[in-house]
Amino acid sequence: MPLVDGKFIELELPSEKHARVLFDDSRPWMYRVLYGGRSGAKDWSIAAACIEIALRTQKRFLFTREIQHTIKQSAHQLLRDTIDRLGYNSYFHVTEYKITCKATGSFFVFMGLKDLNKENVKSIEGINICVVCEAQDLTKESFDVLDPTIRQEGGEIWIQFNPQFDDDFVYEFCVTDPPSDMICEKVTYLDNKFNSDRTIKQAERMRIKDPEGYRHTWLGDCMGSGSKFYPCISKDVHFTAHECNERLFDFKFLASHAQLFMAMDPHTVYYPACIWVARLKMGKEFFYVVYNEFPTKSFFDGEYYYKLRKELQCTLTMNDLATMFRVLDCTVGDDQLDVDVVERYVDTRFAKASGAASWSTNTEGLIAEFAKPGNGGIVLRHPEERIIDVQKEIIREATKYNEEIPVCSINQSRFLVLPHCHNVKDTLLNHRNNRDNTAEDEKRKDFSDALRICFAGMSRYDWKDPKYDVEEKPFVLEQRKVDLCYTLS
Repeated sequence: MPLVDGKFIELELPSEKHARVLFDDSRPWMYRVLYGGRSGAKDWSIAAACIEIALRTQKRFLFTREIQHTIKQSAHQLLRDTIDRLGYNSYFHVTEYKITCKATGSFFVFMGLKDLNKENVKSIEGINICVVCEAQDLTKESFDVLDPTIRQEGGEIWIQFNPQFDDDFVYEFCVTDPPSDMICEKVTYLDNKFNSDRTIKQAERMRIKDPEGYRHTWLGDCMGSGSKFYPCISKDVHFTAHECNERLFDFKFLASHAQLFMAMDPHTVYYPACIWVARLKMGKEFFYVVYNEFPTKSFFDGEYYYKLRKELQCTLTMNDLATMFRVLDCTVGDDQLDVDVVERYVDTRFAKASGAASWSTNTEGLIAEFAKPGNGGIVLRHPEERIIDVQKEIIREATKYNEEIPVCSINQSRFLVLPHCHNVKDTLLNHRNNRDNTAEDEKRKDFSDALRICFAGMSRYDWKDPKYDVEEKPFVLEQRKVDLCYTLS
């Protein structure tokens, strides 16, 4: 135990739950998890526990999160404050990017998960404890890179998060279906004996005035406010190929048998949300496959579109966009085929923003601008507003299936999404109505709007059996010298 002011001190944690997760040694744990609501002292307890461990034995710590643009976004300040609060300043050497324990040689480093790749993964080999902060945004893709890098004997990953949705990766991994070598506890402000009277009063006020918000914010329950906009959507049914529908996940089949459409929910100064849908007729039924989207997660450096939808101004010209649209019309992964979309659609109600150099401020003007040869010569159509608004139920009907029996030829969704369309999947899974179920929540609305715009246009376009004899195209990206900044596979 360290000496502070001439006295040996012992760490006191907010509750037995915190202590059990962070210090239980009844068996080797690979994962230690604290999750829950506001003021549950999750990050505070983890920082204090790591400092105590660093003082007693030589360990290497990595503090990380999904996106970390600057050191200020890391746990660096939290650890500095914890060292100061515990009175351990004389035991640690703190620099801008690293914290080192003088007594044991333990050290703390900081990195964003999106900075972790095959090239720099060796830089964190030898880490004993990796702490994933604010892990509610943790993606499976990031975790699949991180997990195997913590391979020291006895190495552990510590995770702390406030739940968002029950189908988020981190919630499913830690709570719904945790591995056997994980120790996990839900902690709330009720488990933190150090909370102030003010904090408790704030929580109580919300409990009385907004019970549903209280359960999510303070008790750490997943968001239940507002029903899902597309309630039938399932990862295992709508985004995954089954024996009965494998060919619908093959772009060569779609290009040969489907009509291809594209729709755009535009912004004046921000990036438009764009979607590509293949429609094909099998028997008497129409089937719909979302086969491309723009922007993608990779285009936004791993961030979902809804997080940056009103932060990043679109720096592409209309001609750049038109070029990318033509590439995405006919390209999925390594397949680039000699087909084109039959029609493109745009939101009838585009007249909200203030304007920018290359964008018009209303639908008719946008159509006229894109149609100019210098802006790409793209032909856009706009469905009637009343037709767009009714597509929600059409899409819901197409997504239905019997949840009680296996997916098969007589029990399958007529609506599918190819796996690389991450923003579309995120929207379908997590787009919700507002708390009163009186309107849509704005958070993930853009790709949902684009989908309805596309369905509205398709509803007025007659079916004609394409019977394309598709051929491979030369790779258009290289021809046009356009950097899409992402891969589709």
